[in-house]
Order: sequence, then C-alpha cells, then structure tokens
Amino acid sequence: MTANQLERVRGFAGEWKVSLSDYLRRRALQAPAPRPPLPLPSLALLQETRRIGNNLNQLQVAIHSNRVDLALLPEVEAIGRALRSIERALLSPPARIQSE
Repeated sequence: MTANQLERVRGFAGEWKVSLSDYLRRRALQAPAPRPPLPLPSLALLQETRRIGNNLNQLQVAIHSNRVDLALLPEVEAIGRALRSIERALLSPPARIQSE
C-alpha cells in the first residue's frame, strides 16, 4: 500500500469515526461500513422533520374524518413526501468522490 493509499483509507475510517483497524476489518469481511454519527445540526433537523411529520399525520386523520377540507389532502401528501426525502438525505452516508 502506498502512502497516498494509506492516507486515503485513514480518511475513510475518519469519516466513519472508527479506528483504521476496525474499518479495514469490516471492509475485508465485506460488512457494511458503520454509519457515521449525525452532526448535531442534522440530528436536530431530523427530529424537527419527524415532529412535522407527526403533525401532518394528525392533519390527514382530520381530513379523512371530514373535520378539515378534503381539498387539502394532495398538498399534505406532497409535504409528507418531501419530508421523507429530507429524512433519507439526512440518513444516507456521505458521498465519496472516486479517484484513481
């Protein structure tokens, strides 16, 4: 392994917040790399999207029980899809730029 390759692998291990040996062991055994911890701003955003999602679910219940205008349902569903997309983006591992 060249010095550049070693630094690159150390960088990957650092991204995932695990030791170099743990990272190499997982990769050698074809185990998925561990998820990196969410930074605090992302964790707070994830919690807020879940609170908003809970409110949307309550609104959907109200719509289906005829307490709120049924015409709002498409907008509520669209917001729910957008929130799920944000959650997936927050929970997906960081993208890596491939070189070599």
